[in-house]
Amino acid sequence: MPRAVYVLAMGIFAMVTSEFVVAGLMPQMADGLDVTIPQIGYLITTFAVAMAVGGPFLTIALMRLRPKPALLLIFAIFLAGNLLAATATSYSVMLVARVVTGIAAQAFFGVAISVCSALTREEVRGRAIGVAMNGLMLGTLLGLPLA
Repeated sequence: MPRAVYVLAMGIFAMVTSEFVVAGLMPQMADGLDVTIPQIGYLITTFAVAMAVGGPFLTIALMRLRPKPALLLIFAIFLAGNLLAATATSYSVMLVARVVTGIAAQAFFGVAISVCSALTREEVRGRAIGVAMNGLMLGTLLGLPLA
């Protein structure tokens, strides 16, 4: 199995963990942004909606790039969104950060799975995609406890 498959799984893990980290920090974020805990809960929803609505558009927009530059650009967008979130001093800035990271996460999933498929022989392709998707499962399982 190419090492790149495991690297992609770690990238997916980071993206999913980023989605759920808010749940573990809700009281602190509510205090820091001077909003209610239910409003902080909307940040999780915002991430998910951005994934569903915006992610496919970013994926399509990056189809003209080779996979490696596309993945690097997506990860840079994801990083920028997280830096924005880390430095956010208002709820509206945090919402924008969650939209950016949600869009990037979905685009990363799509391109990463495509790359896993392209990197492997047909007889191990399913296993490679399964390894990459373990990043999704582990991120879901461990994302909240890691927060």
